[in-house]
Amino acid sequence: MIDKIVEAAGQGDAAGLLLKDDLGSGSSKPPGGAVNPAIILAPATATGGDMTSGSASLAGTTVQMGAAGGLVFNITYDSGVSNAPAGFTSAITDVVNYYESVFNDPITVNIDVGWGEVAGQSLGGALGASETNLGVFSYSQVKAALAADATSADDATAVASLPGSDPTGGGSFLLATAEAKALGLGTGAAVDGYVGFSSSVNYTFDPNNRAVSGAYDFIGVAEHEISEVMGRIALLGTPLGGLSHTYSALDLYRYSSPGARQLAAGNTAYFSLDGGNTDLNNFNTLSGADAGDWASGGGNDAYNASARSGVAELVTPNDLRVLDAIGWDRGTSRIDTPPVVTVSNSNITASPGQVFAASSLFNASDPDGDAIAQYDFWDTGGGGGHFLVNGV
Repeated sequence: MIDKIVEAAGQGDAAGLLLKDDLGSGSSKPPGGAVNPAIILAPATATGGDMTSGSASLAGTTVQMGAAGGLVFNITYDSGVSNAPAGFTSAITDVVNYYESVFNDPITVNIDVGWGEVAGQSLGGALGASETNLGVFSYSQVKAALAADATSADDATAVASLPGSDPTGGGSFLLATAEAKALGLGTGAAVDGYVGFSSSVNYTFDPNNRAVSGAYDFIGVAEHEISEVMGRIALLGTPLGGLSHTYSALDLYRYSSPGARQLAAGNTAYFSLDGGNTDLNNFNTLSGADAGDWASGGGNDAYNASARSGVAELVTPNDLRVLDAIGWDRGTSRIDTPPVVTVSNSNITASPGQVFAASSLFNASDPDGDAIAQYDFWDTGGGGGHFLVNGV
C-alpha cells in the first residue's frame, strides 16, 4: 500500500491529516490487511445528496440521526451501499442509536459509510476500516480541555493522573475532529471520518441475534470502526504529516506499570485511569495491528484488534470508559441490551432420569453487566417428556 503524506494542518485545524485503521478477522489480521498508523491519506470528498430522514434506498444520501441539542450523527452512505445486503443500513442506525444513548455531547459527527470500500479505497482484506480526520494540538491544550470537560468520576480520576508537564517531551497531539468537537476545541471538518465494511464475508445484522455460526457480528464491527472516528486511536510517537512525534489522548492512559506510561509501540501496555494502579484491559501489541485496540485474548469485545465469527462482539463497560476518558460525556440513559445466549449443544438424546447440567447445554451473559435473574426452559417436542429443574 502506498503512503501518501500531505502537509500537516495548523494548530487545531484538521484539513490535512487523515489516519487509516483496519479491523482484521480471526486470531490475527490478514497479511496486507493491517495498516500502520503512519499511513496518511488525502481526505476524499464524501458523496451524498440532500439531507433526508430516510428513503427506499439510502445509497448516495445523508441521513441525520439524533435530536437537536444532543449528540447528532450525519451518516452519508456511498453509492456502493445500494449493493449492501438487507439489514446493513438498519444496523448502522442501531450502532448510531447506541452511541447516542450513552453519550450526550451536543455536537454533530459527520461520517461517510461505504460497502466494499472505505472513502473509495480498498479495505485490503479487512472486515472493516476507518479513516479519521485529525486536528493538531499541544499537550497543554489537550489537558486543559479534558479537565474542563470532566463530568464523571472516571473523568476526574483520569485528569488527576495527567502530569503538569508534557509526558511526551514536546510531541504533537492529534485528536480526531469529532473528539475535538466533544472537548470544545472545535474544528471545521466537513467530514470527521470514513468507515467501510467488507463485501466478501458473511455478517449477521440482527441486533437480537448477533452470535450466528459462520457469520461475523456486523454491529460489533461497526461499533469498532465508528469509535475510531470518535478518537479511539493510538499514535505513540508516530511521525505524521511532517510532525516528528505524534500522540493521541488515549496514549495518555497507556501504562507498563503503576506510574510508568508506555508511549512506544510494540511494548506490553494496559489501559488505566488512575496512574497505572488499575489494569482495565491490555492493549494490542501485534505488529501491523492497531495499537489502540485491545489484545484479542481477553474475551469477545467490539474493540478487540481482531474479530471471530459466530460470536457477539459487544461494547463493554470498559470500552465506554475509554471514550469517556478521551472526551465523550456519558448520558444518563442507555439501551438495555438483552442477554446473549450461546447454545453449546442443540441436539441431545436423553434417557428417562438422565441428568444434564444446564451449563453443558448453553451459556448466557449480559453485555451491560446486569445479573441474570431468570432462566426459562421449555420443551417443544412430542412424546410427553418434560424437564425437571432442581427437582421441580
